[in-house]
Amino acid sequence: MTKTNSSRCFSLLVACLVLLTTVAAPAAAVSVAESDVPDEAEVGSQVSATVTLDELYKDPQLEAWTLQGETELTDVTWTVTSYDQTGSKLDQQSADGQNASVDVAAADDVSEVRVKVTGTVPEVENYSYDPAQQFLSCR
Repeated sequence: MTKTNSSRCFSLLVACLVLLTTVAAPAAAVSVAESDVPDEAEVGSQVSATVTLDELYKDPQLEAWTLQGETELTDVTWTVTSYDQTGSKLDQQSADGQNASVDVAAADDVSEVRVKVTGTVPEVENYSYDPAQQFLSCR
């Protein structure tokens, strides 16, 4: 099996996992409290990554927003769990597929959102190396 590192698969996973679309403010209005994302994984292996979002309403005008996630993993399951300020679970939603979307609103007393994505590491379609390798030959 071929190993692929975080810059190839998991960086894209995390970047896409925390892609936020807001109604009244930029995505930077939410912070990542913690994340548990593997540094590397073998092609064909099953992996899980978890990101916890807090400070969901830093911008006072931001009262509702949509969490949108996308990954290149295959056979994917998303689990999005919402918690209130006491740490009690308010809601849990699961979805299958490479894309997920969940609405978050202050009116629902949501103060923390935990997103877990589980899937299979895909085959690498095209290997590329940055920067391109160069070799000099002297005669």
